[in-house]
Amino acid sequence: MIKAHFASTKDSDMRYAIKTRVSDPVFYLQVHDKLYVFLDSREIDVFREENRNPFLRAVPVNPFVQEVKKSSDNARFNHKLVFCLLSRYDVISEPITVPRTFPLDLADYLREKGVNLRVENTLFPERAQKTSEEVKYIQSALERTQKAFQIIENILAESNIIGDSILFEGKPLTVERVKLIVDGVLLEHSLFSVEGMIMSSGKHTAIPHHEGCGAIRPHVPLIVDLFPQDRLTGYFADMTRTYVKGKPTDAFKKMYNTVIEAQEKALSAVVPGAVVKEIHKQVSDTFIEHGYHVGDSGFIHGTGHGLGLDLHEEPSLSHAGDGILEIGNVITVEPGLYYAEHGGVRVEDVIEVTETGYKNLTSYPKDNYIIP
Repeated sequence: MIKAHFASTKDSDMRYAIKTRVSDPVFYLQVHDKLYVFLDSREIDVFREENRNPFLRAVPVNPFVQEVKKSSDNARFNHKLVFCLLSRYDVISEPITVPRTFPLDLADYLREKGVNLRVENTLFPERAQKTSEEVKYIQSALERTQKAFQIIENILAESNIIGDSILFEGKPLTVERVKLIVDGVLLEHSLFSVEGMIMSSGKHTAIPHHEGCGAIRPHVPLIVDLFPQDRLTGYFADMTRTYVKGKPTDAFKKMYNTVIEAQEKALSAVVPGAVVKEIHKQVSDTFIEHGYHVGDSGFIHGTGHGLGLDLHEEPSLSHAGDGILEIGNVITVEPGLYYAEHGGVRVEDVIEVTETGYKNLTSYPKDNYIIP
């Protein structure tokens, strides 16, 4: 099999392929069992020092650059360079697999040159099954993310309710203020909020992806969903907890307990070979049994998703999800309920699918959601 990609390591397939950060786009080529990455003089020595894959060969690109400069083709230089590399490695006549993130203009040029490109969702479907090293990276990111949750809980505990406001150190507590503090905690632990964060209060919690803004109010839900990326490894954490500062309503407490029950039902169904659609159905059935809705209101998103170098990976635990769980999958389990009149509740853990079931990588309590 021939595989190729042209990207920086901001692209997760490239990061997975070469394991080392490279800021500029580079060309990766797999010719059956031989792996190559083509680097210029600014990067190749550093790469060779940091390379942890003994099967990946770093090749200087500069000699090929000189050859391409002589070409009379008026196409973009990088396009000509990639075609030159494919020609020199004698794979032009063979089908070449590229990921869906492969540059479209480059693909168009190569196809005009007669190159047979085949697009796959990812260059490495094996990414769905994490190695023990990858699991450690994700668990480490989760453990450091939990420090931010502890800070949030401390802030809420040390705050005072005055009427319809929450005061912390004498000033109104706002989403923006807490996010700044959280960002500092995450940075201190080598985590970046590259995808943002969700910290929504009150009516905003009824919208699952509302990032939150304005005052944090008492006696209403506060959803905190943090999903930072590890600065060194590139792997994501993903964790959600829901709180109430003050006195929650009976409706909220029922919603919260039902979400916890639905999550436990999903976790109990996790074993190798479990059908992902069936796990999602168990969560939906649990909500329906307790009188909640599924679809346009109530439970309105999937049960979970794969996690790794991308925030959302395969497998997808939803009504449209395909396939079964396999040993090594690392997935989120995040049921939620959302109603405009009550607000929302979501609780999210990350688990690893093991030989006998699962291991919860998010060792953080869920029973401390009411903060007086």
